[in-house]
Amino acid sequence: MNEQINNQNQFNKYKKRGIFFVLITIFLFILIFFSKNFWLKKEEKQNFTKQTISPTIFIPPTKGNLNFKLENKNFVINSPFNIVINASSEDKQVVGFELVIKFDKKNLKFLSAKSVDNRFISYSSLSDNYLNITLVKNLNIDEPIYFNQTDIITIQFLPLNQINSSIEIVSNYKNRKTFFVNEKNEVFYPKLPESLKIFNK
Repeated sequence: MNEQINNQNQFNKYKKRGIFFVLITIFLFILIFFSKNFWLKKEEKQNFTKQTISPTIFIPPTKGNLNFKLENKNFVINSPFNIVINASSEDKQVVGFELVIKFDKKNLKFLSAKSVDNRFISYSSLSDNYLNITLVKNLNIDEPIYFNQTDIITIQFLPLNQINSSIEIVSNYKNRKTFFVNEKNEVFYPKLPESLKIFNK
């Protein structure tokens, strides 16, 4: 009888231990599960935070075009040469426009910029290696003006040394841009030409 009671006590003891271990196992499983989810979510949050959102760059559609005209790309030091820029505005009227032109001031010296069409008044300014040219339609002119591969401006440079150089119309520099303005004061952007290579003789 005592032996049966001892056996029963031992059985109950082992049974309690088994239940205890089962509960511990379940507890550890739940702890590991939630810990894993916690760290995964934290890692996803960190990865999301680290992701860089690339800014959307607006590239305006082009209307019309600009081109360089140069009879001779070979220049002589200290002998001025002219570059003519012509334009097409397609079906758009033009009452004014701006050009941003990049060149190397170590190799070339800007001398002048003159409107080919006397219906426009021109203004020019230099900043670093950039030349900004603004042309505005004369207020006394009422007739509409369209460009159809029309020569619009003549720019004169002076070569300073024997180094080959280039001249380029760029879309923008600092707060200045290359664009046309129509009679409704709407801005549109012409297609730009490749840079013009200048060579010494």
